[in-house]
Amino acid sequence: MSNEMISVSFTQFIDFTLKRDVSKVNMVRRIKTQGEYNPAQDFWRKLREEIKRIHQCQDDILELDRLLTEVADRKVNQYSQAIAQYKKFCRGKHIEWFDVGRSSWMYGRLFVRSTPEMGLIIDGQPYLIKMYFKEHKEKLDQRRAQALLTLMNDSLSSLELPNVKHAMLNIKKGRLIPLHKPVTESIRIALESEAESFTHIWDKVWVIAGIQDVPSHNSSIWLMLSSIKTLLTSGGAFILDSASSTAQTRDTLIKSQVLTVLSRLN
Repeated sequence: MSNEMISVSFTQFIDFTLKRDVSKVNMVRRIKTQGEYNPAQDFWRKLREEIKRIHQCQDDILELDRLLTEVADRKVNQYSQAIAQYKKFCRGKHIEWFDVGRSSWMYGRLFVRSTPEMGLIIDGQPYLIKMYFKEHKEKLDQRRAQALLTLMNDSLSSLELPNVKHAMLNIKKGRLIPLHKPVTESIRIALESEAESFTHIWDKVWVIAGIQDVPSHNSSIWLMLSSIKTLLTSGGAFILDSASSTAQTRDTLIKSQVLTVLSRLN
């Protein structure tokens, strides 16, 4: 068993928990191979940062409309809908900003960076808030949010904040989902099960130049791959020769690519 620590963002772990079956495997594979965070690939970055700036500076929430003239055309429709919902959420509420410090959660080898994006006092109640934007892909409701809110509640924080509530803010629905009930053993077990599942998939999944699944049922190929797994995942970048999948069977293709790697290592 590997002793490697696995570090992921809260958003990545959210995406994993909301997936099902094979989609969970594909999600872990994507996380494992996507590399460092790239702001240019973050669809909602500008809206997330502007919401935070407006509350920090106590500016008018209507300034969010300015983003619609600044983002790419392909983003305007979704940004417009999200901004309309968030303005509706803020309407009639007294909202103040407070600093949140840093937070993290760990279970086994899985380390989740869980620092809240905002600390907001809404009508006198302080909330530690994580924003959620992906409603069109995976629905986030009170039931599905419970394990994630438990993670926030159980996180180690650099600040002690009394009387605070943890909450997910579904931006596209304009809905705040707080942890309004005491954490139960069942919910905590569900969260830990998700963490164990993530770790198990992480250990099983690794990618060689686009090969999507390692066929563990084929013992000869599995042993060949396992024997060079450490070399392939320890920092060496190998460019494997491409081959036509229509001209070769899947097992033959994998064998040929493994042999190519071995020849270059010798």
